Amino acid sequence: MIRISSPAALLVLALAPLRASAGQRVVVIYENRSGNPAAVELVSSSLGGTLARKGYEVVDDAQVSDFLEALHVQRVEPLPPALTNRLLLRFRAERVLAVVINFVLDASAREHGPGSSPSVGLSAKLHGADGAFVWRNSLGVLSDDVRQSQGRDARSGAIRSVVATACERLTFTAPRAKPVAEVVSEASRGGSRAAERGGPRFPLVSARERRAAAEAARPP
Repeated sequence: MIRISSPAALLVLALAPLRASAGQRVVVIYENRSGNPAAVELVSSSLGGTLARKGYEVVDDAQVSDFLEALHVQRVEPLPPALTNRLLLRFRAERVLAVVINFVLDASAREHGPGSSPSVGLSAKLHGADGAFVWRNSLGVLSDDVRQSQGRDARSGAIRSVVATACERLTFTAPRAKPVAEVVSEASRGGSRAAERGGPRFPLVSARERRAAAEAARPP
Protein backbone atom coordinates (compact mmCIF):
# COMPACT_ATOMS: atom_id res chain seq x y z
CA MET A 1 0.00 0.00 0.00
CA ILE A 2 1.29 3.51 -0.85
CA ARG A 3 1.27 6.02 2.02
CA ILE A 4 1.15 9.74 1.30
CA SER A 5 3.29 11.49 3.91
CA SER A 6 2.83 15.11 2.87
CA PRO A 7 0.68 17.37 0.65
CA ALA A 8 3.76 17.94 -1.50
CA ALA A 9 4.04 14.22 -2.19
CA LEU A 10 0.34 14.13 -3.07
CA LEU A 11 0.88 16.97 -5.56
CA VAL A 12 3.78 15.12 -7.18
CA LEU A 13 1.66 11.98 -7.61
CA ALA A 14 -1.20 13.99 -9.07
CA LEU A 15 1.07 15.62 -11.64
CA ALA A 16 2.95 12.43 -12.55
CA PRO A 17 2.09 10.96 -15.98
CA LEU A 18 -0.07 7.84 -16.04
CA ARG A 19 2.29 6.09 -18.44
CA ALA A 20 5.78 6.33 -19.79
CA SER A 21 6.27 6.30 -23.53
CA ALA A 22 8.99 7.07 -26.04
CA GLY A 23 6.60 8.95 -28.32
CA GLN A 24 3.01 9.78 -29.14
CA ARG A 25 0.50 6.96 -29.02
CA VAL A 26 -1.38 6.34 -32.24
CA VAL A 27 -4.46 4.19 -32.81
CA VAL A 28 -4.41 2.54 -36.25
CA ILE A 29 -7.74 1.42 -37.66
CA TYR A 30 -8.29 -0.45 -40.93
CA GLU A 31 -10.99 -0.79 -43.55
CA ASN A 32 -10.40 -3.68 -45.93
CA ARG A 33 -11.93 -3.03 -49.35
CA SER A 34 -9.57 -5.38 -51.17
CA GLY A 35 -11.51 -8.62 -50.90
CA ASN A 36 -8.35 -10.31 -49.62
CA PRO A 37 -9.07 -11.68 -46.11
CA ALA A 38 -5.36 -11.60 -45.22
CA ALA A 39 -4.90 -7.96 -46.22
CA VAL A 40 -5.22 -6.41 -42.76
CA GLU A 41 -2.70 -8.82 -41.25
CA LEU A 42 -0.26 -8.20 -44.10
CA VAL A 43 -0.50 -4.42 -43.86
CA SER A 44 -0.57 -4.12 -40.07
CA SER A 45 2.52 -6.29 -39.62
CA SER A 46 4.54 -3.89 -41.82
CA LEU A 47 2.90 -0.60 -40.90
CA GLY A 48 3.48 -1.07 -37.17
CA GLY A 49 7.24 -1.16 -37.63
CA THR A 50 7.17 1.77 -40.05
CA LEU A 51 5.29 3.94 -37.55
CA ALA A 52 7.59 2.87 -34.71
CA ARG A 53 10.57 4.10 -36.71
CA LYS A 54 8.84 7.47 -36.91
CA GLY A 55 8.64 7.55 -33.12
CA TYR A 56 5.03 6.46 -32.60
CA GLU A 57 3.82 4.00 -30.00
CA VAL A 58 1.21 1.91 -31.81
CA VAL A 59 -1.74 0.66 -29.77
CA ASP A 60 -2.22 -3.11 -29.90
CA ASP A 61 -4.23 -4.01 -33.01
CA ALA A 62 -6.26 -6.72 -31.28
CA GLN A 63 -7.53 -4.31 -28.62
CA VAL A 64 -8.51 -1.75 -31.23
CA SER A 65 -10.23 -4.39 -33.37
CA ASP A 66 -12.28 -5.63 -30.41
CA PHE A 67 -13.30 -2.08 -29.51
CA LEU A 68 -14.43 -1.26 -33.05
CA GLU A 69 -16.29 -4.55 -33.33
CA ALA A 70 -18.18 -3.78 -30.13
CA LEU A 71 -19.22 -0.44 -31.65
CA HIS A 72 -20.17 -2.12 -34.98
CA VAL A 73 -17.79 0.13 -36.92
CA GLN A 74 -17.27 -1.03 -40.50
CA ARG A 75 -16.03 2.07 -42.35
CA VAL A 76 -13.16 4.32 -41.32
CA GLU A 77 -13.36 6.81 -44.18
CA PRO A 78 -14.88 9.22 -43.55
CA LEU A 79 -14.14 8.98 -39.82
CA PRO A 80 -16.69 10.75 -37.58
CA PRO A 81 -15.08 13.18 -35.09
CA ALA A 82 -17.06 11.59 -32.26
CA LEU A 83 -15.50 8.20 -33.01
CA THR A 84 -12.05 9.77 -33.19
CA ASN A 85 -12.50 11.24 -29.72
CA ARG A 86 -13.75 7.92 -28.31
CA LEU A 87 -10.69 6.12 -29.67
CA LEU A 88 -8.31 8.75 -28.30
CA LEU A 89 -9.95 8.63 -24.88
CA ARG A 90 -10.21 4.84 -24.70
CA PHE A 91 -6.57 4.20 -25.61
CA ARG A 92 -5.06 7.42 -24.18
CA ALA A 93 -3.66 8.29 -27.57
CA GLU A 94 -2.88 11.54 -29.39
CA ARG A 95 -3.56 10.47 -32.97
CA VAL A 96 -5.81 8.13 -34.97
CA LEU A 97 -4.53 6.77 -38.29
CA ALA A 98 -7.33 5.51 -40.55
CA VAL A 99 -6.02 3.16 -43.24
CA VAL A 100 -8.08 1.98 -46.21
CA ILE A 101 -6.75 -1.11 -48.00
CA ASN A 102 -7.97 -0.70 -51.56
CA PHE A 103 -6.32 -3.78 -53.07
CA VAL A 104 -3.77 -6.45 -52.16
CA LEU A 105 -3.27 -8.71 -55.17
CA ASP A 106 -0.98 -11.73 -55.29
CA ALA A 107 0.70 -12.78 -58.51
CA SER A 108 -1.55 -14.81 -60.74
CA ALA A 109 -1.09 -16.77 -63.94
CA ARG A 110 -2.99 -15.98 -67.12
CA GLU A 111 -4.08 -18.35 -69.84
CA HIS A 112 -2.41 -16.22 -72.48
CA GLY A 113 0.58 -13.99 -71.98
CA PRO A 114 2.57 -13.18 -68.85
CA GLY A 115 0.93 -13.43 -65.45
CA SER A 116 -0.01 -10.44 -63.32
CA SER A 117 2.44 -9.14 -60.70
CA PRO A 118 1.68 -8.58 -56.98
CA SER A 119 0.33 -5.10 -56.28
CA VAL A 120 -0.91 -3.09 -53.28
CA GLY A 121 -3.07 0.03 -53.03
CA LEU A 122 -3.39 1.96 -49.75
CA SER A 123 -4.70 5.27 -48.48
CA ALA A 124 -4.33 6.76 -45.01
CA LYS A 125 -5.45 9.79 -43.05
CA LEU A 126 -4.09 10.98 -39.69
CA HIS A 127 -6.56 12.59 -37.29
CA GLY A 128 -6.22 14.59 -34.10
CA ALA A 129 -8.81 15.43 -31.45
CA ASP A 130 -12.30 16.32 -32.73
CA GLY A 131 -11.37 14.83 -36.09
CA ALA A 132 -8.80 17.52 -36.89
CA PHE A 133 -7.00 16.72 -40.14
CA VAL A 134 -3.23 16.25 -39.71
CA TRP A 135 -1.96 14.41 -42.80
CA ARG A 136 -3.10 12.13 -45.62
CA ASN A 137 -1.66 10.12 -48.50
CA SER A 138 -2.56 7.38 -50.98
CA LEU A 139 -0.60 5.24 -53.43
CA GLY A 140 -0.36 2.04 -55.41
CA VAL A 141 2.76 -0.14 -55.67
CA LEU A 142 3.60 -2.85 -58.22
CA SER A 143 6.14 -5.59 -57.61
CA ASP A 144 8.03 -4.64 -60.80
CA ASP A 145 8.62 -1.18 -59.34
CA VAL A 146 9.87 -2.70 -56.08
CA ARG A 147 12.30 -5.01 -57.86
CA GLN A 148 13.77 -2.26 -60.01
CA SER A 149 14.08 0.42 -57.32
CA GLN A 150 15.04 -1.58 -54.21
CA GLY A 151 16.19 -4.99 -55.34
CA ARG A 152 13.66 -6.77 -53.11
CA ASP A 153 12.32 -10.21 -53.84
CA ALA A 154 9.23 -9.61 -55.97
CA ARG A 155 8.79 -13.10 -57.33
CA SER A 156 5.43 -14.83 -57.39
CA GLY A 157 4.05 -15.05 -53.83
CA ALA A 158 6.38 -12.39 -52.38
CA ILE A 159 3.48 -10.07 -51.60
CA ARG A 160 4.94 -9.14 -48.20
CA SER A 161 7.84 -7.34 -49.89
CA VAL A 162 5.40 -5.26 -51.89
CA VAL A 163 3.29 -4.50 -48.81
CA ALA A 164 6.38 -3.45 -46.83
CA THR A 165 7.44 -1.07 -49.58
CA ALA A 166 3.92 0.34 -49.87
CA CYS A 167 3.79 1.06 -46.11
CA GLU A 168 7.17 2.80 -46.19
CA ARG A 169 6.22 4.98 -49.14
CA LEU A 170 2.75 5.68 -47.79
CA THR A 171 4.07 7.13 -44.51
CA PHE A 172 7.24 8.75 -45.90
CA THR A 173 5.72 12.26 -45.72
CA ALA A 174 3.83 11.64 -42.46
CA PRO A 175 4.92 13.82 -39.53
CA ARG A 176 7.26 12.25 -37.02
CA ALA A 177 5.92 11.73 -33.52
CA LYS A 178 6.74 14.36 -30.93
CA PRO A 179 8.52 13.13 -27.78
CA VAL A 180 6.21 12.89 -24.77
CA ALA A 181 8.17 15.61 -22.95
CA GLU A 182 7.44 18.02 -25.80
CA VAL A 183 3.76 17.10 -25.83
CA VAL A 184 3.50 17.73 -22.08
CA SER A 185 5.36 21.04 -22.34
CA GLU A 186 2.92 22.25 -25.01
CA ALA A 187 -0.03 21.30 -22.83
CA SER A 188 1.42 23.23 -19.89
CA ARG A 189 2.53 26.21 -21.95
CA GLY A 190 -0.62 28.11 -21.02
CA GLY A 191 0.35 27.94 -17.36
CA SER A 192 3.85 29.19 -18.16
CA ARG A 193 2.43 32.20 -19.97
CA ALA A 194 0.24 32.97 -16.96
CA ALA A 195 3.32 32.92 -14.73
CA GLU A 196 5.11 35.33 -17.09
CA ARG A 197 2.18 37.73 -16.77
CA GLY A 198 2.59 37.82 -13.02
CA GLY A 199 1.20 34.52 -11.82
CA PRO A 200 -2.40 33.40 -11.29
CA ARG A 201 -5.08 36.00 -10.78
CA PHE A 202 -6.17 34.37 -7.53
CA PRO A 203 -3.01 33.01 -5.80
CA LEU A 204 -3.43 30.01 -3.52
CA VAL A 205 -2.91 30.72 0.20
CA SER A 206 -2.58 27.93 2.75
CA ALA A 207 -4.53 27.85 6.01
CA ARG A 208 -1.28 28.30 7.98
CA GLU A 209 -0.44 31.46 6.05
CA ARG A 210 -3.93 32.84 6.67
CA ARG A 211 -3.61 32.25 10.42
CA ALA A 212 -0.17 33.88 10.50
CA ALA A 213 -1.48 36.90 8.62
CA ALA A 214 -4.49 37.21 10.96
CA GLU A 215 -2.29 37.02 14.09
CA ALA A 216 0.07 39.65 12.68
CA ALA A 217 -2.84 41.99 11.99
CA ARG A 218 -4.35 41.51 15.45
CA PRO A 219 -3.87 44.65 17.68
CA PRO A 220 -1.51 44.17 20.66
